[in-house]
Amino acid sequence: FAGDAMFVEWRMGEEYDTHGFFRQKKTGYMKIKDCVYAAAVCGAMVVKKCGDYPIYAKTASGGQGEQVATLNVHCGLGVGKMGGVHVGNDYSRRLYLVLGDPIDQVSEACDSAK
Repeated sequence: FAGDAMFVEWRMGEEYDTHGFFRQKKTGYMKIKDCVYAAAVCGAMVVKKCGDYPIYAKTASGGQGEQVATLNVHCGLGVGKMGGVHVGNDYSRRLYLVLGDPIDQVSEACDSAK
């Protein structure tokens, strides 16, 4: 693996107003099935819009040259309890670490999605 990663979470119990996301207007509080569905749809949309993204060289005049690479994206989904902790300080480097079984699940799913 080389590149960046993006982790997105949907929290159970959060209030929501879907505006048609679930193919019908729903309001209320997220249940686990809502969170999983939202994550799966989001992941599928990211793969559809960003998969097989062509990268072109620039010509001497600054225009688009030949295709030199293709960026790809794949997606994994995990479900369960997570925790997060800030590591570092406000003066130098600061990271936010996310821990829990869903992180391992996402890693395994991404490896399978290649």
